[in-house]
Amino acid sequence: MPELNTNGNIQFKKEGDKYFISIDKRDTSPMYLTVGLSYIYNDTYSVDKVSKALKELNAYKAVKVVCFEDSYAYHAEMYLVNAEHFKYTFYKLMDQLSTLKKELADYCSSSSGVVRSSSGTSESLLPIYGIDFNTTESAVKAMNYTEKKKEDDGSCRYVINSCWVYTKDGKVRKIIIGSYHQLPPNFQQLGFDRSRSYNQWVEFLKSIGFQIVQQYDAPTIEKGKGTYKNYFKADFRAKNPDSDYTVYFNFSGFDVPNADTPMTRPFMSIEPI
Repeated sequence: MPELNTNGNIQFKKEGDKYFISIDKRDTSPMYLTVGLSYIYNDTYSVDKVSKALKELNAYKAVKVVCFEDSYAYHAEMYLVNAEHFKYTFYKLMDQLSTLKKELADYCSSSSGVVRSSSGTSESLLPIYGIDFNTTESAVKAMNYTEKKKEDDGSCRYVINSCWVYTKDGKVRKIIIGSYHQLPPNFQQLGFDRSRSYNQWVEFLKSIGFQIVQQYDAPTIEKGKGTYKNYFKADFRAKNPDSDYTVYFNFSGFDVPNADTPMTRPFMSIEPI
């Protein structure tokens, strides 16, 4: 049963480990939240071994290993605009903390000091606000949506926290996140909220396990489009080999003279295979 500890943090147990949830009193809008657990150094997990593992273990995850003078900790940190969103990311963060614990155990028990990754760099974008392609339309209707609209093809569009969720024949068929839509918390954790060039976006997607499976328009720059110059456009479809969905990415932006110039994040449409 969760309880408050002497530091005012929420404390709970899972599989014998004692976790905490801490909310920074200085950052409240949006709130800054940490989920984690800590241990004292010992012969297996010495300060030297744990410190040497940081560079590899902290390279890509939404969770980190942190070293202190007498102890080390696993931290998952995030900003939340709405506390309600935490329930959509909590279990994913707990899974990542468990994976990170296993990888540090592999590192510290290995004579070569190499992490045998159980997850690679593959990351899932689903669920989004608790929705994936196993979610029924009736379950979507029970959620807190702000708009429902019937589309010409017989599907229904529900707006849930600015994402567009399309249903048809009782099932979720597509989830759209526009370039200027509010990103789901798990997308923010992965780094989708950062400004990148087209080439950097391609490398970023590879780093989290996605491969381009179909290129539609190769990067193109139109020198004049209305009052603007250097209109950049490109689009492709990508897939994580372990997933049962694909993601369509559409890039467009003005005053982008080449594929190495930072631009707004892409329009994304996630669809089941």
